Amino acid sequence: MKKTKLFKLIGIAGISLVIASSSVATGFAATATSKAVSASYAQQQSQITLSQATDIALKDAGVKKSDAKITEAKAEKYDRTPHYEIEFIANAKEYEYEIAMSNGKILKKEVENTSSSKPSADASNYISLDEAKKIALKEAKVSSENAKFIKAELDKDGRTAHYDIEFVSGKYKYEVEINAKTGKVTDYERERADKEDFSAPSEGNSEYISLDEAKKIALKRARVNESKATFTKAELDKDGRTAHYEIEFTAGKYKYEVEVNAKTGKVTDYERDRKPAQPSSKHISAQKAADIALSHAKLDSASVRDLKTDFNKRLFVSFYEVEFESGNYEYEYKINAKTGKIISADKSWD
Repeated sequence: MKKTKLFKLIGIAGISLVIASSSVATGFAATATSKAVSASYAQQQSQITLSQATDIALKDAGVKKSDAKITEAKAEKYDRTPHYEIEFIANAKEYEYEIAMSNGKILKKEVENTSSSKPSADASNYISLDEAKKIALKEAKVSSENAKFIKAELDKDGRTAHYDIEFVSGKYKYEVEINAKTGKVTDYERERADKEDFSAPSEGNSEYISLDEAKKIALKRARVNESKATFTKAELDKDGRTAHYEIEFTAGKYKYEVEVNAKTGKVTDYERDRKPAQPSSKHISAQKAADIALSHAKLDSASVRDLKTDFNKRLFVSFYEVEFESGNYEYEYKINAKTGKIISADKSWD
């Protein structure tokens, strides 16, 4: 009898111990969860606001808020390091900041003199894509209601920037080339359209979304207002397995490239890069840089092909990259954009 009672007491004690241990463990787990939630909440609370980020940028620049024209202030939450992008103009200078959301640390800072910038090679000096399309329609004597655009793109690969506009109307396909600066028609072709051209999307085509819809989707993805965007390319691509639109435009200091599924309207690819640097009045012209390279190669413009001249800026050095071909050779030059001095020269067998 005593043994039985003893075992019962031990059993009861054991159960009590298990319950007590379980309660302690639960308590620890609850405390750990509570601490994790509290830490997450504290982290959210410690993030600075957009207004605070703007104040940090202005203070660092030594500019009063009343003297600054804020041109951009937005959050980039999905970047590797969540941050605010702040851009403003003050005292003939353009400022650009990236401020960490977590602690207000300045991640990036750029300052440019607005008075010395020369936008001659910038898209701001070009007619718009919509203007080019209107000119093309006028040249072809076709109304916008009867036209299905299949290509509208800015081409800057050659010496003269131009728009390539293609559309179909009736039984014909039109290809029009327009000078991007003057709006002058430099090439015009009309030919019978094939079956594939007629499958190009239009407002009444149920298979694909329209080109205008694709552009709106691209702008929405980039969070850019249509009034601030300059479209440089808007084209349907059906070469691959999935038909899609390739939309390219610039806004502010950035260039955007967006790929939109032509059937679903889903964004399948998105890129945002800083627009290429532009030469200022302190730099030699692109033509001068090309002449320096050609002179060094002992060639003239008539004896070369595929001549390209691009302006670049790396750290504190501005330079032109000049490339061309002659005979069986390829030439590549880097020319200092301020002094005209040859930084490097390369000649290789093509």
